[in-house]
Amino acid sequence: MTKKKNGRLIALISVLLVLGGYVLFLLYYNYFYSRLSEVEKMGVSRYMEKKANEAIDSAREKYDVELDRTPESIEAVEKILKQLRARHVNKPVEDSTIY
Repeated sequence: MTKKKNGRLIALISVLLVLGGYVLFLLYYNYFYSRLSEVEKMGVSRYMEKKANEAIDSAREKYDVELDRTPESIEAVEKILKQLRARHVNKPVEDSTIY
């Protein structure tokens, strides 16, 4: 083989090794990323914001209560909790419903 062909072969092998390494990295990353919890993926702040938004939507849909993230909303949350407690006293919730 000539030096030119050797150079091309080495370049081709180098490119294939780099691409192969990149593919392995992506496979490894996706494998472990898919096993992370939602909190680990989003970060605590974004996760808590998401859950707060879900609670606000749930209060609106299930209890017809508007929560606006102000201290005054705490009274509305307390009313919802009283309703839930009264419902639970009358008919206890099964563990499977909660978990």
